[in-house]
Amino acid sequence: MAQQRKRRRPDGRSHPKGSFTQRRRGFSLWGILLFIVVACGAWWYFGMHDSNQVGEEKAKPLPQKPKVTQSIADYRPAIDNLATRLVAKLEAEGAKVEGETPVKKEVKWEETGGRIRWSARNLIVTPRRSLDLPQLIEALPDTAGKVTLSEAHQDTWHEDAVERYEVTLKDRPKQDEITMIIAHLYVYPVKETPAAGTAKQPADAPPKTPKVTPRAGGTAKLAILIDDAGTDLESQAVYASIGRPFSLAVMPNMAHTGAAAAQAAEQGFEIMLHLPMESVSGSGMEAGTLLTTMSAADLAGRTEAALAQVPGAVGVNNHQGSKFTATRGAMLPVLQILRDRGLFYVDSATSADSIGSSLAGEMGIATRRNELFIDNDSSIAAICERLRQAAAMAQRDGSALVIGHCRPNTAEAVRQMVPELEAHGIELVYVSQLVG
Repeated sequence: MAQQRKRRRPDGRSHPKGSFTQRRRGFSLWGILLFIVVACGAWWYFGMHDSNQVGEEKAKPLPQKPKVTQSIADYRPAIDNLATRLVAKLEAEGAKVEGETPVKKEVKWEETGGRIRWSARNLIVTPRRSLDLPQLIEALPDTAGKVTLSEAHQDTWHEDAVERYEVTLKDRPKQDEITMIIAHLYVYPVKETPAAGTAKQPADAPPKTPKVTPRAGGTAKLAILIDDAGTDLESQAVYASIGRPFSLAVMPNMAHTGAAAAQAAEQGFEIMLHLPMESVSGSGMEAGTLLTTMSAADLAGRTEAALAQVPGAVGVNNHQGSKFTATRGAMLPVLQILRDRGLFYVDSATSADSIGSSLAGEMGIATRRNELFIDNDSSIAAICERLRQAAAMAQRDGSALVIGHCRPNTAEAVRQMVPELEAHGIELVYVSQLVG
């Protein structure tokens, strides 16, 4: 074997194998390796420990934002209770009432960003005698000023002629007013059963009533214009039985339009046409209503058709019409027909913005404006008080024109008040005697 070559020191002497220097270098390498291992272990231990802490912090639930609960005005329980009481009132008056399943309604509530919930239903009413629906609605407890009844609208229910009324609930829970139609009443006409041994009077036959007997000599003149004739022949007969001058405004397109006009001529009424015109709300408009969007030719055609249904009419006043009577372009073709026929025009004053009377005056048409509705409150006592107010207006100004309706309570209130009015120097006159 070849002899192992010895390593030499710088001084020329050789290092023996396994010398201290060699051993020191070996220890250094192992020390470096051990340091690396320890450092890696420390890094792993502390790094993982810190990461676990971070993970635990991330795993904690974040604080939740509070849920914003929007305002909800739920009128359904109150309306259901109201409907129950209304049905009970109708049945107490002898009417048969059938109801359909209520329809749930919901709309956005602009004032709060919440929601308004209510219910609406159809009630089919078959009365055994004439009903005073306005008074019945007002008699419902805890509803004063909140529940109102619309005027009668001619309609059909399963192809049968009925009168439709809208029951509306109004409330003001915040700054804005909420209006909800909560029921439609479909009321069948009263079927009269003649007493035994008596012949049934034809529907179109005029009732036997006194003729008009004007009482002249009063210091002030009062004209009472009776609107909505053609919807209640019984109330019309009550007015006729009073035997004083009344002007009767007959609605076109009603079940009793023809009979009302024919009987009015026999009973001594002054006959007028109660012409339906568009309202601002656009709700509850009758068939044949004049609309501001119609052409002049269409407006003229509808006006002529309505006049044809009420022969003998000497004047016209508007039914509703808060939008129509404030629109000059719409009123012009209607007033031109009245001028050509020599008819007068009474502005019912359903809107403070109405130009009907002033425009009629500009066109040379005899005209006057309604000064008071006497039966916005349908109780007899309230109507009597309004008639006293009308008498005071007539005495103050020399004359007054007021409007009532063909309804049982209004007719009865007028009947009761005539002696008192005449005792205070009020002379009842036709509307035509006050227009100019």
